[in-house]
Amino acid sequence: MRARDLRDLTDDELEHKLADTRQELFNLRFQAATGALENTARLKMAKVTIPLPAPRTKGPRYTPVSKRQDKPNAVMWLLRHHPELGDAQIARLIGTTKDTIAKVRERSHWNAANLKPQDPVLLGLCTQTDLNRAVEKARRAAEKSGTVHPQPAAPAEPAKLPGGFDISHFLPPTRQE
Repeated sequence: MRARDLRDLTDDELEHKLADTRQELFNLRFQAATGALENTARLKMAKVTIPLPAPRTKGPRYTPVSKRQDKPNAVMWLLRHHPELGDAQIARLIGTTKDTIAKVRERSHWNAANLKPQDPVLLGLCTQTDLNRAVEKARRAAEKSGTVHPQPAAPAEPAKLPGGFDISHFLPPTRQE
């Protein structure tokens, strides 16, 4: 079947065709294993010809020179706001080395005097979804092992702008434990 023909099919038709092809391939393999298959060329012809989407791999990412200087700032922010994250998770999230993370943590980084914690999402070094996923994974692992990490402190009173305008109605609800 040609790609042009596959594009014309709906998703349900594609799923049905894929299931039929897989069932036919299973039957042919079963017959070949039991010795009941006379024409073995049918086995090659019945291979799944429907192209499946390739899973996206997380490979090395290129970081522009202008953003490389921001990585230690992002590491400092993550160490301060999410202490439950491990070095490997931070390294994978931002794309830095464990050595850089250790130096920022110990304040022995060559530029330690000028480092300012900055959110890696705002710097464009990772997405908010990836950060949330990594934090949740680290919290589940900490709960499992019994390690307690302090939660970020919530403000004591709702944030108010000058003039008495209360913006707490527009903020997402905080999780109380």
